[in-house]
Amino acid sequence: MKKYIKQLLRENLLNEVRVLNPYITKLYNEDGLKDSDTVRVYHGFNNYEYAVTAAKFGFSGKEKAKRIYSYEANNNPHGLFITLDLFTAKKFIYPRGDKGICVIFELNVKVSDLEAPVWPNGSYTVQGQLAKFWKDDEDRYKNGTLKAREGAKIEYSDSSFVKNSDRPELAATLVGNERQALFMGDINPNMIKSVWYGEGGKFGYSPQKYERISIKEFLNKFKNFEPEKNHGGGMSNSEKDFYDKKMMISNPNDEFSMEKIDKYLKDNNLSNYYDNGEEFIKSLDRDIYLYFWPKQINQMKQSGLL
Repeated sequence: MKKYIKQLLRENLLNEVRVLNPYITKLYNEDGLKDSDTVRVYHGFNNYEYAVTAAKFGFSGKEKAKRIYSYEANNNPHGLFITLDLFTAKKFIYPRGDKGICVIFELNVKVSDLEAPVWPNGSYTVQGQLAKFWKDDEDRYKNGTLKAREGAKIEYSDSSFVKNSDRPELAATLVGNERQALFMGDINPNMIKSVWYGEGGKFGYSPQKYERISIKEFLNKFKNFEPEKNHGGGMSNSEKDFYDKKMMISNPNDEFSMEKIDKYLKDNNLSNYYDNGEEFIKSLDRDIYLYFWPKQINQMKQSGLL
């Protein structure tokens, strides 16, 4: 643990990564959170299968998230829930398999890629509570995000960290009672800092010990990983799409590249079926999300290809 703390301090100084403790940040005169900052965050997976796929292919907060509860899917449809501290991340994992496997990703992300989750009730809905829903994105921003911003300025008027942040509502949700935010950016596999891996977890309880390992070490534990067998063959179409990331032509955070499409067509013996990459793109129609991540799709729309 001492070695890990020393490493955090060294990274904080050399790489300008802010490692914030949400339990004390709101109490002291910490500098405000700027959109240009890079911060250390953690994401706990509700099953290790998703973690294996994310480690292999990366992931995007711009995709529609696979939420456990419907009220989250409707009110905060995009983004991965992240937190500033490992302890909080452990609360959002679910041990899976015979070994009771638990997985947490450690990431360095831009604050500009984070967003405060918002709910019509003012906070997350608990089991048995009647959930309300936003009408649309405009309603969510106007009556959710902006309202939370004004509320944060009042509630944390004595906190320099919150009131001096570019987005006070984001700073407040990171250090408040919920201690979480939404990651809306794109992560390539090589951008995943480390994996916290534990075995022996039981429902409602974390393993007694977590091992901090590299992505390579993590994937070596699942060399023979076959999602369909893990699911007993009962996978839905959306689950099959999620695990079939091997069809992706680029990584989540890569820029759109016609050269990569041409290479894909050549490597997969498709050059005889399509005269060029543009023709291939237009042929995909609704299946385009199986081959491209949100970032590349948005860039194609901006360039007029879609």
